[in-house]
Amino acid sequence: QIWAAISTPLLKLMSAEGHSIILFAAISGEKVQIVGFIFVDDSDIGITAENAEEAMIKMQAAFDTWVGGLNATGGAISAEKSHWTLVHFLFDKNGNYRYASNAECPGDIWVQDYDGVRKKLRRLEPTVGDRMLGVRLSADGKDTEEFEYRLRQAEEWRDCLRANHLPRRLAWMNLNTTIMKRIEYCLPATTFTRKQCTDIMRPILEAGLPHSGVVRTLPHVLIYGPTKFQGLGLHDPYVTQGINHLEVMVNFGHIPKNSTGQLLRADPEVLLVELGTSDKLFEHDYQKFSALATECWFKSTWQFTSEYNIVVDTTLPTLT
Repeated sequence: QIWAAISTPLLKLMSAEGHSIILFAAISGEKVQIVGFIFVDDSDIGITAENAEEAMIKMQAAFDTWVGGLNATGGAISAEKSHWTLVHFLFDKNGNYRYASNAECPGDIWVQDYDGVRKKLRRLEPTVGDRMLGVRLSADGKDTEEFEYRLRQAEEWRDCLRANHLPRRLAWMNLNTTIMKRIEYCLPATTFTRKQCTDIMRPILEAGLPHSGVVRTLPHVLIYGPTKFQGLGLHDPYVTQGINHLEVMVNFGHIPKNSTGQLLRADPEVLLVELGTSDKLFEHDYQKFSALATECWFKSTWQFTSEYNIVVDTTLPTLT
């Protein structure tokens, strides 16, 4: 609550100084203006500009304003724990785009650290993810680092369980309340494929099932089946991820002035432009049209609803 009280005037200061991300929805033209996303000690701020050079100049000014505001409230930024990324697109003669590398758009951002020394901020490639609110996402929308991190977590948990001798009841409780909760934490933000979810679960089931007194070769339909139908009631991460996506859409997608809601409406409008049809997004045949769509959060959700025959009705504008 204290940080909410402190950060609110800081965000208003940033907005008043013109430091924000400004986007326009591709079909409706709805304006989306966001200073950043802040939770406790994790702050992600951003800006948009006409070109790479202007973006770096504006980002330096935004950082200076943000750090100055933090200093005024008795806080500071840790340069070692912070980073920045430039998203800039380069196009070939056929109109295909790619993300510009740091070498192709050189530049540095400097910040005043908590000890008063001005330091160069670590810069990440747009294809490299780093930890933000416990999830490792890169600027190009990929979650490769997050998948690799969760896979390592699963393997480390397997090795630890094998090295101990927990009673079966405690081993089952351990599986459900520790490693599964770690895996499930990131799922609202990720776009893991079914294979990736299977790969993460493989070491967990290898050790978790036999140590809980369950045969390792038990069919997955029983492992993930509800207990009322004689299943074990374990949550399938791929299904949980899809449900989390749908919950976010239903809970926030309709709220007019909510930043999450605005992004949830703007993103699928771009996807509809890519598909080039006047139908609603989730009415399209995924198998037939998905090749036209850029890999993204909504494409992952669309695939999930297609696999499970889930009907999603939206009020998004469509192409005429």
